[in-house]
Amino acid sequence: GHGSNVQGLETTATFIPETDEFEIHSPSMTASKWWAGGLGRTANHAIVVARLILKGEDFGTHNFIVQIRSMEDHKPLKGITIGDIGPKYGYETIDNGFMLFDHVRIPRSALLARFSQVSRDGTYTRPPSSKLSYSTMVFVRARIVADAGRSLARGVTITTRYSAVRRQFRDPVASASDPFFAEGQPKKGIETAVLDYPIQWRRIALQLSTAYALHFASVVVTEMYSDLVARLKKGDLSTLPEVHAATSGLKSLSTDMAAAGLEDLRRACGGHGYSEVSGFPQFIANFLPNVTYEGDNYLLTQQTTRYLLKTFRALKKTPSTKLASLSTSYLAAAAARTPDSPAPRWAVRLSTDLLNSSLVRAAFAHRAGRLVSELATDLDSGSQTWTDSLPDAHRVSRAHCQLLLVDAFAHALESPAAKKLDAGSRAVLARLGDLFALSTLEAEMGEFVADGFVSYQQAKMVRGAVRDALKELRPNAVALVDAWGFSDYLLDSALGRADGKVYETIFEWVSREPLNNGENYPVVKGYETLYKPLFNAKPALSKL
Repeated sequence: GHGSNVQGLETTATFIPETDEFEIHSPSMTASKWWAGGLGRTANHAIVVARLILKGEDFGTHNFIVQIRSMEDHKPLKGITIGDIGPKYGYETIDNGFMLFDHVRIPRSALLARFSQVSRDGTYTRPPSSKLSYSTMVFVRARIVADAGRSLARGVTITTRYSAVRRQFRDPVASASDPFFAEGQPKKGIETAVLDYPIQWRRIALQLSTAYALHFASVVVTEMYSDLVARLKKGDLSTLPEVHAATSGLKSLSTDMAAAGLEDLRRACGGHGYSEVSGFPQFIANFLPNVTYEGDNYLLTQQTTRYLLKTFRALKKTPSTKLASLSTSYLAAAAARTPDSPAPRWAVRLSTDLLNSSLVRAAFAHRAGRLVSELATDLDSGSQTWTDSLPDAHRVSRAHCQLLLVDAFAHALESPAAKKLDAGSRAVLARLGDLFALSTLEAEMGEFVADGFVSYQQAKMVRGAVRDALKELRPNAVALVDAWGFSDYLLDSALGRADGKVYETIFEWVSREPLNNGENYPVVKGYETLYKPLFNAKPALSKL
């Protein structure tokens, strides 16, 4: 009943001082636990989130470890109702379940009490911060960002390899670099590789650059989490709000990008993309829950935007306010701007300026800062309520997190691992970073030109720069996906085979289908009794 609204959770854990126990209870149907993986048939213990009730006072949600099934015969324990929630969009092998409690007693020691405790007499010891529970969510969301990058990389590997093998029509211009086309004339029977058509390569390349950006972002947020854990051990909570905001927004943006990207990559495989042999249908279905669990993507962006607004207001009031990290440094410039300040303009004069990552970043930083500033002004003036401004809050979070992705790519290019690469590989990776930043800028151009920061001529330059990057990267398409190192087993795709034997594999897999074997082959079982009578029946005559 309360997925994202944790504060509205109804399950209670009431302390019983006479027996030194907690009583777990579900007071209504909407208090049922739903969707927990492994709960339907497998788990014998669970971490149960319930409202802690001490002496009639509600202390909010806490975690308890509860045995839910017998260790002897695996039956649900007394007072616990458990079941499977039934078929889902994907993940059919996972027994997601539901659970209800009817006054179930557990020992006081079942409370997970690292940060908050309940003594024998029912006295409550509060945690150092009410936001400490965010640290677990930060870890999970950081892993989701990483999974989004890997999943998109898997999809783009399939589509790139298939597009390199698949040939359709003959276009000497598109195939100018194809060795099978001699001096612009294809050898007999040879058609143009689908990957060589600019529209196909653009679709693939944008997802390829996004997959790399998400991977690099996952490295950054994992480092942020590790630093956070080290600080928490020392009682330092200073970076927790910043890390929580970043991972919330990036979880939302990364899974949205990956879900949309995977569907476009499936479509880019044509008709075969709709077949199970492509590896896409089940794979996409299994990825889609990422946009919902651990926080609905639209709700999560509110947390990111609230943090940005709070930081902006603090800087507006006290410009010397110390920022938690460089990721929000752009807010200082936005907060320092006044109505009398000269209108800032993008310092791009020539197309070659777009190869300057600092100049490109400046556009993302200005856009994000302006959106935060405008939203803060609307809210503080009373011209908008928070509820009415939620679409704007979503845009703010998106702008901030796109800046984080651009920064993550730039950070990766300066990392020790990148510096170990040969000059050619580093140049290709840098060009891929250019493509990601510039294509994102192109896609969101409306927000960059809204206040005149980017001009019409500069917008045209960006489009041209994207085309140039696509042309330069095309020769490295297959190498850039092979670099991920996905095995054929993991890809589980006839279209994405490393050896290019697409059609041989499709025929091999299809030949194993039940309709092509045994009693159903070559004539389907039931033909004599069901089909044949229809074919031999005399046609009914119309009464007209």
